[in-house]
Amino acid sequence: MSPSSTPWSYTTNCMLVSLGSRQPGELRPCYGRGASVDGQIKCIGNPVQIKRLSVHVEATLSTSDPHPGAHGRSQCATPLFSRSMTLYDGSQGFAWDAVHRFRLPIPDFLEIEGYGHTFPTPPSFSFWDCGAGCDISYQVTVSMVRKRCGFDYNESCVVDILYLPKTRASKGQYPVWIDSSKKDVSDMTPRFQQARASVSRCALFHHQIQLGTVDLPALACRAV
Repeated sequence: MSPSSTPWSYTTNCMLVSLGSRQPGELRPCYGRGASVDGQIKCIGNPVQIKRLSVHVEATLSTSDPHPGAHGRSQCATPLFSRSMTLYDGSQGFAWDAVHRFRLPIPDFLEIEGYGHTFPTPPSFSFWDCGAGCDISYQVTVSMVRKRCGFDYNESCVVDILYLPKTRASKGQYPVWIDSSKKDVSDMTPRFQQARASVSRCALFHHQIQLGTVDLPALACRAV
C-alpha cells in the first residue's frame, strides 16, 4: 500500500479492520478473478480477554418471487461458497498490540450439488422489481469473541465486497472449411443491449437474471 493511498478501514469497539487500498472510483472493496481477500486486524481500546478471533468470506444467492405457487417459496437464500480462517482460538497468549493478517482466496469455480460439474463463480449482481428479484452478494465477516464479567460477547465487523471477474476475447479454433489465407480476427467486447420499449418488464427481468448468474464467455468475431 502506497503512503498516498486511502485504505478500506472499518472500526468496532475493539477492532480496526483494513482490507487494502481504495482504488479511484470504488464504492466498495473490489476483487477480480483469481484474487484473495487480504487484510489485517488490529485491536484497539483497553485490552480485554479474547477467546477467539476469526475471518469469514461467503457468497449468497438470494431470490424472491411474488407469485411462488402452491409448492414454491417466496424468498430463498442459497449459500454459494464459504471460506473461514481462525487467527486465534484461545490456546495461547493473545498479543493485543500485534497486527493479525489474513488471506482468503475467492474460488474461480463452484461445484453445485446435483449438477455433476463446476460453474464459474458468478459476479456480484442485484436486480429487484415489483417484489421479484435476484441478488448475488459477497461479504467479509471478522468475528471476535471476548469475555467480560463472566459472559461471552461476540463482536463482528461485516463488510460488503464486490466480486467482478472479467473475460477477454481469444482467437480460438477455425472450422476446417475456412481458407486460412482469407481469415481475420477482431476482439469483440460483450455488451448488454438495452431492451426496447415493446419488451415486457418480466422478459427484461429474466434476461437480467441470466446475465447475472452466468459467466460471459470469451467471444471472438471472425470475418471471412
